[in-house]
Amino acid sequence: MPAERINKVVELLPEQCIHCEKPLPRDGATGRGPGLRHQVTELPPIQPQITEYLCHRSCGPECGKETHPPLPPEVGGDFGPNLAALIAQLPVVCRMPRRGLALLEQVPGIHLSLGSVQSSWEEVGAAVAEPCAELEEQLPHEPVINSDETGYRTDGEKRWLWAFAASIFVVYKVALTRGAEVLLQLLGSVFAGTL
Repeated sequence: MPAERINKVVELLPEQCIHCEKPLPRDGATGRGPGLRHQVTELPPIQPQITEYLCHRSCGPECGKETHPPLPPEVGGDFGPNLAALIAQLPVVCRMPRRGLALLEQVPGIHLSLGSVQSSWEEVGAAVAEPCAELEEQLPHEPVINSDETGYRTDGEKRWLWAFAASIFVVYKVALTRGAEVLLQLLGSVFAGTL
């Protein structure tokens, strides 16, 4: 890791020579050249940032009915975008069962339920649906696509995970089959590029 990325340096000076066993000065004056570097990478304890939106209630001056402001549009559910992305990524990329996400509850301040996990999944799915559709629409126009498929079990049922690698993006598709119908669906009946 380059020096500018280091958070902390611990200076260690030998107390005695390992060869002659004589004491060494503690000022490092007898050193030759740069010291040996050993770096340890560690994750700091996770401290979630919790934002509370306090929607104050007021009464209409004429009707006397109670009203409160709506949440800002960027506030979707109970989780911010980073935690929601992690909740969506662990089961998909790491194949962690949704119930396995309970390990996140070991972090003080994070409270999950299967319902909140499902809501987060739906929120992330809706957020990426349009960009994913745009990439799928671009596939038939690519000059070269590398494609492969592999078995992919979902809830104990056999599926196929297809990968379509274009020049600057990859489209993944989970399908019921590894047959040509997946190619027809994504690339059309006449694909002018190289597959």
